[in-house]
Amino acid sequence: MKKSNSISVSPKTSRFIGLFSLLGAPLIAQVSPAGGTFADKAIITEDTAGESITRSTTVGGLGPALIHNFDAATVDPSYTITPGAGATPIGLSSGRHLVLYSTGFSDLVGGSNDRSEYQTNLTLNGVPLAAGRSQGFIRQTALADECVMSGGAIITVAADDHVLTLETRRSDNDTDTTGLPTRVAGQSSIQLLKLDDSWDYLSVSRAANQAGDVGTSAVDVTYDTNDSPGTMGTAFGFTANSGDVTLNESGLYLVFANTSIQKTTNATRTNFEQSLTLDGSVISGSRTTTYVRGNEDTNEGVTAVGRIISATAGQVLNVQVLREPTGTAAIIQGNETALSIIKLPLTAKYIEVTDTTDQDVVNPTATVVGFNTLVSPFNATFTHGGGSTVTVNTTDDYLFLGSLFTQSDAINDNNDRVIPIHGWQIDGSGGPINRGIGAAYQRDNGNARLSGSWNATLLELTAGQTVEMTSQNVGTASVGFPNTPNMQGLSISSLIVSNDPAISVNLPPTVLPSSTGNVITNAFLDTFDNDTPATNLTYSITTAPTGGTLLLSGGALGLGGTFTQDDIDNNLVTFNAGASAPFAGGFDFTVSDGGASDSSSFVINVEWPVTTVTVQDDGDVTEGGVSDFIFTADVAPVGADLTVTVAYSGSASGTDFTGATTVDIPDGATTAAINITTLSDGLFEGAESVVATITDVSGATITGAIGTPSSAFFLINDGANAAPTGANLGEVVAGTGTLPLGDIIVSDPDADFSSTVTGAGTPLFYTNGIANKTSFYDGRPEDDSSFDIDGTGAGV
Repeated sequence: MKKSNSISVSPKTSRFIGLFSLLGAPLIAQVSPAGGTFADKAIITEDTAGESITRSTTVGGLGPALIHNFDAATVDPSYTITPGAGATPIGLSSGRHLVLYSTGFSDLVGGSNDRSEYQTNLTLNGVPLAAGRSQGFIRQTALADECVMSGGAIITVAADDHVLTLETRRSDNDTDTTGLPTRVAGQSSIQLLKLDDSWDYLSVSRAANQAGDVGTSAVDVTYDTNDSPGTMGTAFGFTANSGDVTLNESGLYLVFANTSIQKTTNATRTNFEQSLTLDGSVISGSRTTTYVRGNEDTNEGVTAVGRIISATAGQVLNVQVLREPTGTAAIIQGNETALSIIKLPLTAKYIEVTDTTDQDVVNPTATVVGFNTLVSPFNATFTHGGGSTVTVNTTDDYLFLGSLFTQSDAINDNNDRVIPIHGWQIDGSGGPINRGIGAAYQRDNGNARLSGSWNATLLELTAGQTVEMTSQNVGTASVGFPNTPNMQGLSISSLIVSNDPAISVNLPPTVLPSSTGNVITNAFLDTFDNDTPATNLTYSITTAPTGGTLLLSGGALGLGGTFTQDDIDNNLVTFNAGASAPFAGGFDFTVSDGGASDSSSFVINVEWPVTTVTVQDDGDVTEGGVSDFIFTADVAPVGADLTVTVAYSGSASGTDFTGATTVDIPDGATTAAINITTLSDGLFEGAESVVATITDVSGATITGAIGTPSSAFFLINDGANAAPTGANLGEVVAGTGTLPLGDIIVSDPDADFSSTVTGAGTPLFYTNGIANKTSFYDGRPEDDSSFDIDGTGAGV
């Protein structure tokens, strides 16, 4: 075991100390050339590890720092490092850098109730960074004795040869010292990529704690500090103290976000979730979690993620956090919460795949994860034919990003403690490589049913090699969790802007069956070329169009037909759809500047629209009146009516109202109503409810969906019939007690209706609408002072 590289630190009032106070002024080789070179990379790993890490000795404090050392490195000239047993400084060139790391710890020899919490961060030239933080948690029981932390950020280095380090501290004060957690061999790495300093770049953070709590409703993270006011360019819009980031340009963005969470010490298990949103909708693959146990000072979590996102001009990006339904609210911490983004060039080539089958990702050994859905547009750089593999078709450096989100349920609530670890495998064998791993703690009980984590790696690949994501659980799960895996790949050389054509936009339009004149605009298909005008960028059709007819200025285009980017820009390329639906049509093509070319497939989806139907009531009604349930479609049906089926419930019975169980929303319309006629029954019943619930939406030419709200209700109020009043009615109805018959008095103020007093299911007497005193005879001898209502008990 290596000697620990630990140092002492003070509590959280001074949470971190500078690296230079530890190392003095470390002597490292100089980077070259000054400012570095775009696409230079560094792959730095540790295969030995084994250092122990000790707890905090103060409430709310941090333990000694373990500054990570590394024993193997492959670096380009923009970086310098001397691997070895000491804390390893990494020299960086000035400018912008992508930083990725992962590290793991295990607690194999502690007590069964040991709980330990880990905080990992980057330092630059001795200053801890808010960006790129992560957290891990270990409960040393049920074999769930490991944690993995993965972090990433895009950072700016002020001068050549500034030093980067990675450090981890414990934020718990667990008193069990029978054995200390240690760093896991083969799980620690730092990977760096030199970026182009001319790209538009946004870096924001929080300096102070955010006002308000993180509860069960999503809260947008707001950032009070803009660390990059001079580099936002035209791609970003941001105002300090806001959570909104406006993405002003269409295309791809590389995003890294980490949010620090703190709650009180109250022994309440709480899970917090972070996600990225575009215009309020959660971005697939961006959901990550942090588990905050809340005892032994395990009170701090960090949610982190790295993603490539595709946006259209003007969309708004937010980072939101919330907690699972049970647990304790928390605050968002300053100095440890950050967001960094770059706008990727229009030439960028990427792939994104996901899976919708809920395959079992909780495996005792590393097992490849399958993907059944291609999310990104097709391009010639990557191939995914289904299954687990993504094939690269060009020799290049690549960035791969992955995420894994799992969710347990009450049916399988066996309180397993599980850490689903995911990594990378190359060419279908050899198991996970020694870098780029991710994991999050999954408690599998009412307070923590989610786990979401991410991982990333840089890979140098030759054409034809394959990449897979693997998963393996640490712990004792007996049931596979439903999950959503996601994998992305990015070609690094495609980010170099050249004079060759590059397809920058390739998005599938959706058109109605038999519709004509559907314009293929540059929002769907666009090619970027640094030195060629749109009139000289020529598309050649290499497979016959399917699903309809492709036209240029009204003339049909077939196999071998051509059009230009200028034709697209001027809305001259159109598509007349066929009658078959749903149908994925389109064509393959190449686009050329007269020398170099790019190629892809253009997909045109021929589909009837999907319409979502909701319902609302028309207000309460007095019995005998009419009320409506109004059904609204967000998209009008086309070509045929849309049928909505409803079911009724509530406290009102079938004798209280009449109403149809289906209604048609007419072709071209968006609303329809069911009239509910209520009936006068002459009884005092109080307000009764009528609830209508949508159970089905169907149509011959449309796909129907049930929206929210899917049910509505109104109340039927009694009309002229009022409640009867009287003396001793409670005793009569209940059949208990003794009272003279003459004391039973019923008054009903209504002249139109009769009231009934009932005992044991048998009417006792009726009133005729006027105040009266009534005795009742049922054929048995009458007692002049009492009457036996049910014939079995004592007289009343």
